[in-house]
Amino acid sequence: MIPFAGSPLNRASEKRTDAKWIDSKRRDPSSLVRPMWQLQPFLLVQDNSAPPLELGLLPPEVADQLASDGATCVFLGLDRDRAIFALDVPLADDPAKAGPLAGRGYFRDARMAASFVSIKHAAIIGQAKAMIDWHHRHGFCPACGAPTQ
Repeated sequence: MIPFAGSPLNRASEKRTDAKWIDSKRRDPSSLVRPMWQLQPFLLVQDNSAPPLELGLLPPEVADQLASDGATCVFLGLDRDRAIFALDVPLADDPAKAGPLAGRGYFRDARMAASFVSIKHAAIIGQAKAMIDWHHRHGFCPACGAPTQ
């Protein structure tokens, strides 16, 4: 399999335009959020961890402590019935060094991180990075000028 391809997530295309459903899933305690800082994914690391490492997926209440007003949060898909989101963490300083992530892991360049996780998880990293980057670069519709959502 090619890294960054073959995500195991169900994109749930039929639900993506349902803002109420997306919001309810974003607040659902069973959902998980992948923090991205400077387009770098968070990896969970315990002492003496050896690859493959775990994706830094967090419950919404922890991720909300990292989010600022208007932070980009993107629905990536469903892992069975559990919703997975990517959250842009726009802090200037590395959030893995203080706050709710301190001592739990670190942020790494997406390509480097992909070498430490399973191929399926590398695909989730690639999707999260691409979606957050797209939202940074395409804040407005080129046809009408309205903010993109």
